[in-house]
Amino acid sequence: MFGGSIEDAAKNFSRSIQLFEKEDEADLLKPHWGYLESLAWMGITQEKLENFDAAKFAYQKALKVEPEYAWVKYSLLPKLLEKIGK
Repeated sequence: MFGGSIEDAAKNFSRSIQLFEKEDEADLLKPHWGYLESLAWMGITQEKLENFDAAKFAYQKALKVEPEYAWVKYSLLPKLLEKIGK
């Protein structure tokens, strides 16, 4: 819709996730707004690239951090599993 590519989006989300995780190591008490959303959008991006294992990994990683993250738990992951037949 706004230009750009899915491949570029995947690279940018990957970098964002790396930065969040590096920050986590430095200060566990800091809030990390946007980390879960980065993981969710990485999953969406990987789905669009048909990298279903990578999408599943991103969604599961988000749920490991926050098991009740509703967007992933009740929407994104179940739809992916249905799509890939698991």
